[in-house]
Amino acid sequence: MPLFTQISIYLDIPHSHLVTLGQCTLNAQLKSVQLDINEHKGANYNFKIARLHSPIDSLNCRIKIKPSKIVLLLRKQESGREWTDLRLKNTSEMYSQLKRAEEKGMHSLCKELLNEHHVIDS
Repeated sequence: MPLFTQISIYLDIPHSHLVTLGQCTLNAQLKSVQLDINEHKGANYNFKIARLHSPIDSLNCRIKIKPSKIVLLLRKQESGREWTDLRLKNTSEMYSQLKRAEEKGMHSLCKELLNEHHVIDS
């Protein structure tokens, strides 16, 4: 099993092939990242994650400009550590997400059971 050492974030920016590195400002901190793209086709773009899931090596993060997108390459501080999400979630966010998944699962289960007994139509 390979050790994953970086996180790639793909940003769809119109006409990204025209963006230059001079227009980009990358601010990578231990637990946050922000990319500003200035004066691109008359607009400014901003992407920010204030609370990353885990620490990054801020000195080894970079930007790649592709023909159809901008790629942020974030180097993990601990290679191989799995990130379950880009953002660090607090307890209430996790509870809400689990509650929604549980409700969706229960709804699907109830619907399956009712369908088996021909109580409802799909």
